[in-house]
Amino acid sequence: MLPYIYDCIIIGAGASSLMCAASMAAAPREDFRGLILEATARPGTKLLMSGGGRCNITHAGSIKDFVPLYHAADPAADAGRFLRTALYRHSNLDLMGFLEAAGLPLVTEEDGRVFPASGKAKDVLDLLLAKAAEAGFALETGRRVTGLTRTSEGLWEVTADGLGGPSQLLTCSLIVASGGCSYPSTGSDGSLFHVLEQALDLPMTPLYPALTPLTPKDWPYGSLAGITMQGVTVQSAAPGRKAAREQGSVLFTDQGLSGPAALNLSRYCHAGSTLAVGWVDRTYEEVLADLTALLASSKAEPANLIADQYGLPRRFCRLLAERGGRSPKKLATLLTGDSFSIERTGSFLNAMVTAGGVPLGAVDPKTMELRNHPGCYVIGEALDADGPTGGYNLTLCWATAAAAADALRR
Repeated sequence: MLPYIYDCIIIGAGASSLMCAASMAAAPREDFRGLILEATARPGTKLLMSGGGRCNITHAGSIKDFVPLYHAADPAADAGRFLRTALYRHSNLDLMGFLEAAGLPLVTEEDGRVFPASGKAKDVLDLLLAKAAEAGFALETGRRVTGLTRTSEGLWEVTADGLGGPSQLLTCSLIVASGGCSYPSTGSDGSLFHVLEQALDLPMTPLYPALTPLTPKDWPYGSLAGITMQGVTVQSAAPGRKAAREQGSVLFTDQGLSGPAALNLSRYCHAGSTLAVGWVDRTYEEVLADLTALLASSKAEPANLIADQYGLPRRFCRLLAERGGRSPKKLATLLTGDSFSIERTGSFLNAMVTAGGVPLGAVDPKTMELRNHPGCYVIGEALDADGPTGGYNLTLCWATAAAAADALRR
């Protein structure tokens, strides 16, 4: 009896995996046999967490503006150039059109972030699972891949634990969509990188957490945890590193700063970096002139004057005033360049994405197929490519997944 051979096996059941399988539903083949192997007990755990449970599926606007926003951990690699073909062929607008045509209404917020109109990430997951099944993919959970072998017949043999013990599965095409190392409790624990290194002799670009919270030393605003401030400028500097600047919203935590501006800055920070925070979008000279006049003309508490003048939370202003007193110079310095030393950035336990992974030079950017391993494709966060917060990383997942799906259909 001949062994059962799958047309395609996808490792992982996260965003890129399910997007790839769902993309193939556009032209399903009746005799197609696909399988998705998920190491944990349920699919899409990290997708359910994205966007605070709302799933920030992508960002609106022109796809050409996406390209320069992507990074690679390998300094010699150009992630934007690598992703350009896939992004242009499978853009953010294509992703939005796919979801809406499948019956999922979307809403675009003022800042350009796109969410399901229901505000529920589960609706995105349910749609992708349904489309994957429609395309002919079965899903097996609790199946951790521990080995890969290329057979003499040109097939891929996949060793997967679970279902009572290890088993060997054969497939014509193999897609690696195992994610990175961020939030390892979701199954994205980086274990497959070791399998790839050993089985394919494919060294990984060093991995590190990206889009992480910042923890400054002697953080004075821990009591403000949960408060968000808009229009904040954060800057980092460190010897031997390029200075960086981000502007946007920040979220106070009990240990430091999170939120889009802080998360995007984190890739440029390390222990010992200097962090400067401008709480208002004004120059030091402008704020100094404002506060000099206000404090001279009023005996009101500085915290109240600052809150009224700049529309800042009063709890924040009280803490700031405790540090600056009634000195216009001290208060202006704190408001426009509050300076800290970074104690640490986040770890993989709370990083939104992973920097590093499968080297881009080893992958065909048109198909996502490994150049030296025909029939094996790498997509999504497993690649050495990542973007800023705001829907760009799920767009990366979509574009690379759809590119691989195109190649499989051909």
